[in-house]
Amino acid sequence: MVNSELKNKVALITGANKGLGLKMSRQLGQHGLTILIAARNLEAAKTAATNLHNEGVSSVAIALEITDSAQIQSAFQEISDSFGKLDILINNAGVFLDGDWLISNATSVSINIIRETFNTNFFGLVELTQVLLPLILNSPSGRIVNMSSIEGSLTLHATPNSPTYRL
Repeated sequence: MVNSELKNKVALITGANKGLGLKMSRQLGQHGLTILIAARNLEAAKTAATNLHNEGVSSVAIALEITDSAQIQSAFQEISDSFGKLDILINNAGVFLDGDWLISNATSVSINIIRETFNTNFFGLVELTQVLLPLILNSPSGRIVNMSSIEGSLTLHATPNSPTYRL
């Protein structure tokens, strides 16, 4: 069901080639938005965009490793040249690199794992948002949505019966 108010809107979704990102892409696209399928692997993004296109969703694949400043700048230029604006940025890409975090703590997890996790889940998100902000401001109703996981909940970490509680 295409919403005429959303027909000319453009949304970029990071990590959109699978999982929740793909689901959001499909649902927003079914409402008439053009979806920019951003993924670190261009072939995976193209496959997702083609599948969505076959379902009637206007979609474009974009290579975007959010820890790569050159790819962020390239994405900015591509969006600027093609659309001149960005109506919605959904920061969905993220990593969970070491399942041992579930049974260990910051004293035993590799510092390299911590760095890579923060580079993707925090610094990459901030840099991408800062670079794309001029395009979002070109939209009459630009929006930024930051996705998170249960691991980001301080309340759940402090609640004894929650799945993320640690002593």
